[in-house]
Amino acid sequence: MPLELGPARLGSVIRANVALTAAAGGFTVLTSLTVARLQWLTLAGVAVVLTAVPQWLALRRLHRGDTTQALLIYSIASWAIALLSSFIVTFQWPIQVAVAFLPTVLAATFLPERPITGYVAASAGVAFGVALLGVSQDVTGLSDEIPGWLKNAVQALVFPAFFALVVFAVVQHHRRVSDVLAVQRVAQELAEQRATELASSRRRLVDATDRARRQIERDLHDGAQAHLVGIDLQLTKATSLTDLDATRQAIRDAQRELHRAHGELRELAHGLFPPVLTQHGLVPAIEDAVDRISTRVRLDIARIGRPAPDIEAAAYFCVLEALQNAMKHSGCEAVTITIRRDGDPDRLRLVVADDGRGAPSPLPAGHGIDNMRDRLGAVGGSVTVEPGDQGGTLVDASIPWRDPPR
Repeated sequence: MPLELGPARLGSVIRANVALTAAAGGFTVLTSLTVARLQWLTLAGVAVVLTAVPQWLALRRLHRGDTTQALLIYSIASWAIALLSSFIVTFQWPIQVAVAFLPTVLAATFLPERPITGYVAASAGVAFGVALLGVSQDVTGLSDEIPGWLKNAVQALVFPAFFALVVFAVVQHHRRVSDVLAVQRVAQELAEQRATELASSRRRLVDATDRARRQIERDLHDGAQAHLVGIDLQLTKATSLTDLDATRQAIRDAQRELHRAHGELRELAHGLFPPVLTQHGLVPAIEDAVDRISTRVRLDIARIGRPAPDIEAAAYFCVLEALQNAMKHSGCEAVTITIRRDGDPDRLRLVVADDGRGAPSPLPAGHGIDNMRDRLGAVGGSVTVEPGDQGGTLVDASIPWRDPPR
């Protein structure tokens, strides 16, 4: 349960106390006017009823979100009731001792982030004062003037009601603590889940780095390195030739091989990190990538400026991965790429939608999807992959925006 239930539960305790206060005060006044006809008893009932006013003000404070002030007003009213009742109706002092400690129970329940030493000291002081008034004086003389049967009737009615109020406050305390523990358990589970996901992400990144390194080694060995070996052989051969035309032809062949090696190295470097991304930014890099594929792509890109380099790189490779997945697996004819900052200027929104077969549900795990999640997660972003409303697959990514360092 959410912690927001705390104020509502405090409100239920205060409302119960207001009802009990009004009922007890009204009963006292009615009894005094109809049965006992004692002035002090009438005064006590009226005073008890009037203490419902500050409790109502406490409810108003609580509705405004000020739990601390609401509890303080309620506590002062409760302590005033305990002292006033013990002064006028002396024989009720044992009940009022319990009432004196009720604010401490509520403070421990609804103000866990604040020290409750003041509430404990005040409750103890009021309880001591109540006991002192109850055993050492009887200014009003009500204990002697009230008939025994009426005194017993008052005790029989008031004691269970106040006891029920204390039990109700304790139950609310238990529920409140249960709420806090439940929230803590959920937070702990989320933290453990996040830690597990982070560990899995790190393992996948390490594996991806190893695969990429091996792929680069193969590309260099099978491509540029092979061309360089050929160039070396051709130049060695050219140094042994005596015919000028043959030597020139050997050099031209070596030049062609050199151009091929240069082209392969450039393509390899472009695949690792395109220079256009570093030099010109996200939008030109995506436009350049789109120009080199055969699938029809519609670009819906707003003017977004340039974010921090890691944000820019994560966005670029996420779009590139989504585009490659669409071409490889969806059988699509067209892809739409949308890039925006509108709606939330502090986040970059990337949407890649195709008109292919659509993503299966549930979505299977795979290197492409994991790569997007890992890369975006490293910069605080997230991505969802799901079937589009009009068919096809929808890749929706969101990344926190950070400006580049100055």
